[in-house]
Amino acid sequence: MIFRGKKVEPKEKDYVPEKKPDFEVVISPNGKQVEFIDNVYHPDAISGEPNVTRLVFGQPYAVNGQRIATDGQRFSGLPEQTNKGIQPLYHAKVSWYKEGETIHFNEDGEDVSRREAYTDVVLGVDIAKINKKDMEYCKKLFVELLDRSRVDQYKFTGLLVDPIHDDSGIGKRVKCGNYIGSVRELKNGVYTKYYNGIVGEMVHDSPEMVEKRRIHYENVLDSLNRADEEDKQKIMAIQKKISAREPRRKQAMQALNIINGKDEPER
Repeated sequence: MIFRGKKVEPKEKDYVPEKKPDFEVVISPNGKQVEFIDNVYHPDAISGEPNVTRLVFGQPYAVNGQRIATDGQRFSGLPEQTNKGIQPLYHAKVSWYKEGETIHFNEDGEDVSRREAYTDVVLGVDIAKINKKDMEYCKKLFVELLDRSRVDQYKFTGLLVDPIHDDSGIGKRVKCGNYIGSVRELKNGVYTKYYNGIVGEMVHDSPEMVEKRRIHYENVLDSLNRADEEDKQKIMAIQKKISAREPRRKQAMQALNIINGKDEPER
């Protein structure tokens, strides 16, 4: 007698996926773009769980052709970082997103990747430490200095004409423009966020930021004026509806008076 049955293969060992490091730094070939991947998924207060912070370097920040350092000094022809740990300022763009994430971002309903939703900033960066993938420096830079809610707060404050005397209770009461600071190394080798008020005031009062504020408040006024016009149109439409009801109202009142014996019908 022949028994037919399923051949039982020896049980394979349970597959254990390779554990990713908590943080990864990916630098583009031209060195202009850095992506900091947070595999721990520290939730961000605005977008939920972005696990990538993308920083794209722009031009060095300069005033009248002279570059500015994180201590507020102007310099030219110096190396990228002095032996005192002073860093040059850069224009940069930063975005936060989840890998492969696409969202409905604009009013037309087009899918736009959150990675392209940049915020313009000015910050001090030690590019050498990024290239060496100094993870303690990178964590302080990307997780704390470039925390999205923090950057947005500075961005809002930068649009205020006089944030120091602003009593709205919103934003920081310091001149900043779009300057968000830098990461500084202390004597004990620990890194900390660093904000220089001299630099903040310089950036805040720059022609670039004055123009940004002018455009911002023009847009605010345009938006308010459009809203007022829309409300006026709505009020006119409502008034027309009320006026259109008036003949029926008079007819109903006249009929009710007749029923109640208070009036005689017109002959």
